Amino acid sequence: MKNLKLFVIGMILCTAGLLINCTGSETKSLAGTEWKGMANVPDPNEIVLKFNETNCEAYHQNEMIENMKYSQKGGEILFEKVSGGSPCKVGSKGTYTFDIKDNKIHFSAVKDSCDARSGTFKEAYFAKQN
Repeated sequence: MKNLKLFVIGMILCTAGLLINCTGSETKSLAGTEWKGMANVPDPNEIVLKFNETNCEAYHQNEMIENMKYSQKGGEILFEKVSGGSPCKVGSKGTYTFDIKDNKIHFSAVKDSCDARSGTFKEAYFAKQN
């Protein structure tokens, strides 16, 4: 009977630990990561997104085409345009959720003041490069 109680307590603790790990874990920071994929800029082109501690830089053929500040909280990210050639105004902001599966990231618009940026990310998936 004592072994059964220990077994049941152990199973409860193990299950609780798994639930906390699955639901309470924070999404890792994107800082220091690079992602490559096809995006509409405005036509489909291969771009690379490079995240540092504060900025996300978009590159096309090794040339930076857009620079955005970003802040991240869990699986949500806020972009703010700093410079670049997109039709988005400097200072325009967009909030996105993102999902990483099989080393690929996808951004989904929550709210964005620039339609061009949300169109760029709409169907784009980016593969992790580092």
